[in-house]
Amino acid sequence: MLRLLTASLCLIACNASALTVRLCTFDRPFAPYTMPDGSGQTQELLRRAAKGGDIKIENTFAPRARCLAQLEHGETDALIAAYAPERVGYGVIPMQGAQPDDSYALAITRFMVYRRSGSAVQWNGKQFKGLGPQPVGVQAGFIHGPLLRKLGVAVDDGAKSADQNLSKLAFDRLSAAIAQEAEAGFYISQAYKGRIEALPTPFHLTPLFLMVNRSFYNRNRAAIDAYWQAIRTTRQTPEYQTYLRQWR
Repeated sequence: MLRLLTASLCLIACNASALTVRLCTFDRPFAPYTMPDGSGQTQELLRRAAKGGDIKIENTFAPRARCLAQLEHGETDALIAAYAPERVGYGVIPMQGAQPDDSYALAITRFMVYRRSGSAVQWNGKQFKGLGPQPVGVQAGFIHGPLLRKLGVAVDDGAKSADQNLSKLAFDRLSAAIAQEAEAGFYISQAYKGRIEALPTPFHLTPLFLMVNRSFYNRNRAAIDAYWQAIRTTRQTPEYQTYLRQWR
């Protein structure tokens, strides 16, 4: 009985001392990585890595651009995001020198270039050829808009989902679209089969990190560093790798 009481008191104390991390997540499906119902791969990884009890995730959901704005202004503590130089002022991820440390990534996803089937658009990994007068579509709040602008490409970043961009592309409102491979593949199979195709060379291999508000990180450095390490360790476990295979 005494041991049971001691264990219960320890559990209460551990939960009381856990650091609450307010996580803002994209309110639209970004399969298979995040889902509004919390069933995405990276959301599962965050839960498994937090099982030690030192981190408690408090989930909120909002449009992508709003999550970024909330992180910048300290209205949320973290989000699942890609590294971008313009985010360094307010967001922290694990770094190796001046570069992101991909070994801490929640996942690495491929963003492909999509065109109307048979169009002249080409992408060789460095530059586009055959773009028409319409812009290239990317989702609002994604890092691929700034990457395209650096290439001198006109960008339409008003869409809230990959499906919206694929619809614009199908109806000749875009020259091409950049979208996450698995997500775009699903939408194409459902509504655009034979009308839209992916080019073979990825536009960008995009690691996804748990990005933390800089001020929040400075106040809780040890706990966040330990959580990042738990994420890296958990991602490589046989149990999590078995879980990932269920999605394939």
